[in-house]
Formats: sequence, structure tokens, C-alpha cells
Amino acid sequence: MKIEIEIGTNNNINRTASVTIEAHELKSAALHIAFAAGRNRTGLYMRRHRKPCDLESGYTVGPNDPIRFADEPKKLSIPEHIKKMKFGTQPSSEIVAQGSERFRTVPSVIAVPVSDVAANLLRPCFMKTGFGEKHIFFFEDEPIELRSYWAACLFSDERGRPEIKFMDIIFDVDGDSVHALDGQNLVTKGLEWAVCLVPLVKNSKAVAPQEIAKNDYDLRHIFGRNANKEFFSPYDVWYDGWNERVDKAVQKHIDSGSTFEIYYHSILGIDSNGSIRIYQIDCELPVIAQQLANEGVIAAGLLDSGGSCALYDAWIEGYLNHGWYFREPRGAILAFELKGLERIRVPQTGTWHQYRQR
Repeated sequence: MKIEIEIGTNNNINRTASVTIEAHELKSAALHIAFAAGRNRTGLYMRRHRKPCDLESGYTVGPNDPIRFADEPKKLSIPEHIKKMKFGTQPSSEIVAQGSERFRTVPSVIAVPVSDVAANLLRPCFMKTGFGEKHIFFFEDEPIELRSYWAACLFSDERGRPEIKFMDIIFDVDGDSVHALDGQNLVTKGLEWAVCLVPLVKNSKAVAPQEIAKNDYDLRHIFGRNANKEFFSPYDVWYDGWNERVDKAVQKHIDSGSTFEIYYHSILGIDSNGSIRIYQIDCELPVIAQQLANEGVIAAGLLDSGGSCALYDAWIEGYLNHGWYFREPRGAILAFELKGLERIRVPQTGTWHQYRQR
């Protein structure tokens, strides 16, 4: 695994972080949603279009006005997510001696939030082991059977070896399963989980701005928090005409000579060698897409943006990086466990190793 982090000095801009996990290093990968069974197929997401009932109740709902419900399940910090995932991140009981030093080992785990899964539409997911009684997770008003989605998928072969693939998928709600565009049931091909992301790179080519926007329910990532109200007209009616209205808004934005919004974005991708690539960077989404394609990434999707972005290392029990206004409770995360083990010194009185165990 290779980790590179650059901390910018210009008003928190120009920060970058990247993680590369080679295919042979990956032991397992997992998706976890905080209290998924309680959220699934409900209206308990935070950011959505306006409904008639909102007008009647006096709710103000929009891109900058997320709606919150008192009965929404709580979110979890990344360490709490990992603990529930039972990744085996506690030090082993076996003591390894090296000279006068003694160590225990712990799996190397890197985690990133994928919070929009539990906050926005257009981000359904699937888990073979299920979210309570259901295997497909989505919210009310999701056009789940009306469209295809770009997803990061974990497959396991007959030997249990994991592989991350990106592909277009469709959901079969009645069958509670996921299919490829040709109708093939992906569970029969070893699918463990699939999480839908905003497409940035497909088949080694950068995705066009219109295509990015049509798959991102939070259009602030495209136009910014303070964009002219007309750029949020796609929310006026859901879901009919969404693609056409987004196309029109993006084209108008381009024709006006305006740039797209710079956000701190978190991205998951793979290269031609099958290596997993995690990127976090301040940039416009279309620019990021082109940069990734130029760097040899063959497929990539947006995980999160802004204060949802972070990199967490279970070995150091801390964050390697996060957005400057990062909010620690997260609705969902992805965690990658490596085959390699990290060593933790057996605590000795008066050393920092002792304090780490507390």
C-alpha cells in the first residue's frame, strides 16, 4: 500500500491525498451503513426535492436546506463502523519477539466514508448478506427501476479472493437482486456488495460534465452552494425530466463561461492492474475526471464531497486526512483490509505505546 498526502497552505486549498492498494495486497473489502435496516426504503434521508407535503407542513427543503427527522437512526464514527464490521482490528493475543522488543499484530485497514449513500438519492446499494430482511438499500422516491447505475462492486471468486470492479448495473427490486445490463444476475457471478457512485471515469475515458451531473443528486457539487436558483430547477419535478433539465442547466452553465464548483472530493477508482486508487482533492469534478483518465485510471466514481471526506487508518486509530470541516459521524463507510499485518509494541510503562492501548 502506498499513501501520499500533501497539505496545502492556501486557505486549506490544494490539499491532496492518495492511497494505492495493489490487487494482491487486498484481503477483503466491506460496505457498512449505520443502522441500515432502520433507514432502508424510508424517507429518512437528509437532502431531497420538495414535496407537496413539505409545503403543507411548512418545511423548507432544497440543496442547501436538508431535512432532518427526530426518528432518524444515529450515524456512527468510522471507528464505531469498523467495530461493528468485525474486521478483527484488535491486536492479536500472540506475542512476536524481535530482539528485546515484543509485538502483537493487527490487520491493516484503511476506511473512507461513502456518506451520500445514507444522505442522497441516486446512491442505492446492495449487500449479499442483507440489510436486515432486504438486500437492496434505497430511499423513498428513488427511481430504482427506471434507470441504470454506475457502481463499485466487490466480487469473490471460488477461492474467496476479492476483486473490485466498476460496472453499470440495474436493480431487480422484486427479486431483491442486482443484474448487469445484459440481465445477468451478478450474485451468481460472485457479487458480495455493490455501491452506486457518481461516474467520473468509464472505460479509461473521462465522463462528460452532463453525465456527471445527471448522476449526482446534490447539484451543489456541480454549480456550488450559492449558484443562481435557476440551476436548481431540476429539483422542481422528480423524477420525470430530470436528465433533460440537468442537461439544459449544465449546458447553460458552460455557455455562460462559468467554471464548475471547486469542492474537496473523495474518489474511488481502479487502474489497469486492478489496483484500488483512493483520491481526495480540491478540484472541479470534470477536471478531476480528466486528470484521473490521464493518469491511467480506467474506472472511477465519486464517494463523497466536502465535510464528508476522510481517510482513516485503523492501525494508528486516527485520521490520516479529512475535509477541513469534517463531521465525524458518518452514515456509511467502505473499509479495505490488507493481507499485511501491522505491529504494535507490547505496552511498556512510561512510553507512548502504553497510552495507545488506553
